[in-house]
Amino acid sequence: MSSPVRYARALAFVAVLLLLSYGSQSRAGTTGSIQGYISDVNGHPIAGATVSVSAPVYSSHTSSGVDGFYAINGLPPDTYTVTAARTGFATAQYAGVTVIQDQTARTDIRLVVDVKVLGKQTARSTTSIYQPRQTADAYTINSQSVTNITGTPQNVSETAVLNALPGITTDSNGYPVIRAGAENDEGFQYDGVDATEPVSGQFINSLVLNGVSRLVLSTGGYDVTNGNTNSGVVNVVVKRGSYPGSGESTALINYPNFDHRLAFDFGESTPNNRFSYYFSFTGLRDTVTYGDDKTFLPLEGGGLAYDTGNDLLSNFIYHFGARQENELQYFGDTGTNLFQFGYAQDSAILPYDSNNLVTRLRSGLGLFADPNASVVDFAPLFPGQVGVRQNIGYSDRQTEDHNIEKINLKHQFSASSFGEVRVTRTDSLVNFILPWNGGAQTGQFEFVHSISRALAFDYTNQLNARHAVTLGGDTNFTVPDFAIARPTLAMQFAPLECGELCGLLGLAGSLGNPNAPGGYVQGIATLDGRSSLGLPLTTLPDSASRATDPLHRNDLYIKDDFTPADRFDITYGVRWDQEVIDLPPNAAALNEYYTVDSSGLFHVLPGPAISADVTRPSQVSPRLAVAYQAGSRDAIRFSFGKNIEFTPLSNIENTYAVSPTLARCNISSGCYTPLPGFGTTNHITNLYQQILLDLNTNSFAQYTPVRPQRAINYDLSWNHDFGQGVAMRITPYYRKGYDYVAVSTPLLFKLADGTPVFGPGREENAGINFNTGVELSIQKSALFGLSGFFSATYDNTLANYDSDFFPAVNNAAIALNHLFHVSYVAPVTATGGLAYQSRHGFHASVTVPFESGYRYGVGKHTWVFGGPNGTTPEEVLNTDLASPVGNYYFTDPSNPGTVEHPNITGSLGTADGNDPGTLKGPAEAFINVAISQDIGAGPNRIALGLRADNILGNYSISTPIDSARYHNNGFGGYASNSGISGLIGLEPYRYRLQPSFYLNEPAGGARTYSLFVNIKY
Repeated sequence: MSSPVRYARALAFVAVLLLLSYGSQSRAGTTGSIQGYISDVNGHPIAGATVSVSAPVYSSHTSSGVDGFYAINGLPPDTYTVTAARTGFATAQYAGVTVIQDQTARTDIRLVVDVKVLGKQTARSTTSIYQPRQTADAYTINSQSVTNITGTPQNVSETAVLNALPGITTDSNGYPVIRAGAENDEGFQYDGVDATEPVSGQFINSLVLNGVSRLVLSTGGYDVTNGNTNSGVVNVVVKRGSYPGSGESTALINYPNFDHRLAFDFGESTPNNRFSYYFSFTGLRDTVTYGDDKTFLPLEGGGLAYDTGNDLLSNFIYHFGARQENELQYFGDTGTNLFQFGYAQDSAILPYDSNNLVTRLRSGLGLFADPNASVVDFAPLFPGQVGVRQNIGYSDRQTEDHNIEKINLKHQFSASSFGEVRVTRTDSLVNFILPWNGGAQTGQFEFVHSISRALAFDYTNQLNARHAVTLGGDTNFTVPDFAIARPTLAMQFAPLECGELCGLLGLAGSLGNPNAPGGYVQGIATLDGRSSLGLPLTTLPDSASRATDPLHRNDLYIKDDFTPADRFDITYGVRWDQEVIDLPPNAAALNEYYTVDSSGLFHVLPGPAISADVTRPSQVSPRLAVAYQAGSRDAIRFSFGKNIEFTPLSNIENTYAVSPTLARCNISSGCYTPLPGFGTTNHITNLYQQILLDLNTNSFAQYTPVRPQRAINYDLSWNHDFGQGVAMRITPYYRKGYDYVAVSTPLLFKLADGTPVFGPGREENAGINFNTGVELSIQKSALFGLSGFFSATYDNTLANYDSDFFPAVNNAAIALNHLFHVSYVAPVTATGGLAYQSRHGFHASVTVPFESGYRYGVGKHTWVFGGPNGTTPEEVLNTDLASPVGNYYFTDPSNPGTVEHPNITGSLGTADGNDPGTLKGPAEAFINVAISQDIGAGPNRIALGLRADNILGNYSISTPIDSARYHNNGFGGYASNSGISGLIGLEPYRYRLQPSFYLNEPAGGARTYSLFVNIKY
């Protein structure tokens, strides 16, 4: 036995022992198939023909049946040569048959009694948009396509690639969303492993495209093997080693950014493909530049300044058995990323919130016997902070570390049937450490750690020429560890513990318990002039909310790829999804909150019930997709699907770490003073109960009964092949989403310069959306010479919310069934690209991404609850009486009138319509150019290249922002102090802004130049 084989078996054995107890999340396919008919020149079927397929990474063979049909399933993505042989006929060999994951390459072969047939290519390129037998609405990208789009080889920016595909509508923050769905409304699969985590619903690996062999984007019309997503799935399959071994390295430097990157990979296999391995590494260090890098841009202060990341991937494959019918795979990906903020800021002079003069003044600085004391001195400290009077000394940052592992065992029962069993494990740790975060009382941290383990299986059998059945399922178990807080907001969230002082200072909305006006924090009571000794708390309660209860997700599916006629393909199936969240049985009782009646009595009320549709939701989802080849150059496809997206756990669970020992501070011990109404309207007997009650009422409820988000998708495609490599696909689509989780976010207060500070949101299943649009893709494919593509998406989404990331709703507008055009996506998103490849190694490409401009504007109308009892939903003028933030009209301060009948004395004077989002931001187009030249020929060569991004210097931003410092002066005017911060001298980096309400700085993407060297070996 050769040493590579001995090593492979030992590696596989050790890996199985290590990971048998682990798993990950739901999967997407990593294999495809080749099938067709063998016939003679007259179309008569030929039975018993030997059909073999071979590629650098895999080979297999079968025989045609009595009807001439053959099928070879379970093929890893690659470009295959198909050979058919039968006694009495010449052998036929068809090259260039490309297999992609989850798809079938149809290759019909006619045998002749003649000389051998060689080199005929019958299957279209894997990336061709003309795929007449493809039932799903899917777009495929390979590594060369990535290079053409990004301009540089081994570029790992999955965001840049996705933004160039039809159906991707880039949101106003640059995040790729599918058909205007929510950020957590799409699936990301990395070699069949779900690369999203269930606590926040976000992707795991920062969208790093490392080691990609094929990327397939399925927009809406995906089959039942994919789940837990409403808008679409991105499925990446990584490369495998092949014989002979080969690799690639790329080094890149950039100007004017301090940007340098290194990537390298290598893969190899034994000559018979029994054992193969593949490694890939990418690393980057990047300093961010805004606009022309010369103009002073105050709005960008504190923005992303630097990012760094490393990603290492490995893929081991071992085949064993008499016919190598068994395949054992170990796949692993490990990465770490740092996103450092603080652009144009010196962190040494940035104060922690407790040392921020604005916060200290708001919390009573100068009002007490100790002139240097304030209530914020007794708020919880920020993680890592050791003293109240301390500056930060480091920049805001986000860190991301992940580990993805899979062991997959595949058994080929025959050429047309195979089964797979896999265990996967994902470990994701994302930390947002934002002690500055823009200023007073906005310092925030968020820690998201989750470990997911799963066991999954699937089985595919080509029953006959008409039916290929697949069934499968998986179960995964996630252990989360989540925490989020803005520590100094404890002054707002704990009025009963703070006492009357927080209310008198305007920090909290009440004076606390009138029976215990000094509260329960020793230092705050002392500031209030009370000599109370021995109070149980030294600081206000920790208001960090947490999610730590485990959750399980299970699914089962079955589908049939049915071919009722030669030009007809139907994929239909059904999927069952379930989630089980292990909340405590008394979760509803832990949700109690309070209200105070006109007599001052405290009423403790039960929180909403936590029912089984929250803790054990499930759905059966039927899906259907049909493809019909209308002629030699035309195809039509249609799909329908019912979908479910489980809401992130952080929307449901937000518990508090209150020490149970505080229950000893109770009525009987004399430590605790009961609330008014005790024994009749409330039952609170100790401080532990009161703290939970206070936080439930004023911050997040510990358990929120939100259900999964659900949707129904339809789309229809017309596909046309113009010949000579030119093809087009146009796809109208429709999605109705309901039960979307939206947030009602209260305004806590405004700072002196008008900056609003909001409290924690309250989630509810109030969101609905109606999504219509059209995808267009035009493509020109050529191995040499000129090739190109044009991708465009028109999207018209109406919803009762306006964000793709924890959206907020107006409950009065919901009651009136009012829908808005969402502003987080541009109506038209497009990318055009041309590439030229000479036979002598010269390559040139140009890409032009375009966005038609994002909607913005506050609107002239808003929606409130009014009427005699304040419960009637009304559409009213958007005045400062109706909207404390984001109002269009201004009233006379001395005689404002009412919400329904305001006394208006000013307005923004802009061309807003009645609804928000009726203004249109600037359209943006960027021209990016790359050229390179190969030095040398054959498999071993060097390429030198230059890439220029945003070559024309378009620095406009996508969406103007609202100014909290705008001061109105009449209709369309502004006062002399408009744009000036009232906090100048109190906080660092409080610059004067433009005086207008809508602000627009030339802070778009910089013009950059990149030099790169690429080596293939």
